[in-house]
Formats: sequence, structure tokens, C-alpha cells
Amino acid sequence: MTQYERQQRERCWQLLPQVRPSQRIFGIMGLGVLGEDAGHKLVALDFAVAGWSRSRKTIAGIESFHGHTPIHPSPVADTGEPWMECF
Repeated sequence: MTQYERQQRERCWQLLPQVRPSQRIFGIMGLGVLGEDAGHKLVALDFAVAGWSRSRKTIAGIESFHGHTPIHPSPVADTGEPWMECF
């Protein structure tokens, strides 16, 4: 349960601290045209970005992983950080 859900149940509303984009790692599964474009936009918004693709990619500002078996980009796996799939 998130802190906001807990507050909703308790009917107590308090502003919670916000996480700065630079303190988030956003993962992208698929660094093709769509994934790379999304990654560039997220980097421009000051997010740390990691991505996976089947083939090796070198993209400025994006930590890239590759291989035949799709896996979550290692900095993002099991952290609860946001990620998206771009096919």
C-alpha cells in the first residue's frame, strides 16, 4: 500500500516529499526508434535512463544492455522503479 493509499484510508491528507527525477532510474525495454526517442525525452527531463535491446546500442545519456533474452535493465530490476516496453 502506498503512503497516499494509507492516508486515504485514514482520511488524513499530508503532502509527501517528492522524488527528484535525477533520483529515479527509468528503464526501457526495447531501444528501437520509439524507445530511443522516449529515452532522450526522459533524459531531457533529468531522469536517469537504462534500456535493453536485442542488439548492442550506444545512445548518449542512456545506459544500454543487450542480449537475446529480454531482461529488466539491471539497475532497474526489482527496485520498483518505472519502466516501459517499446516494440
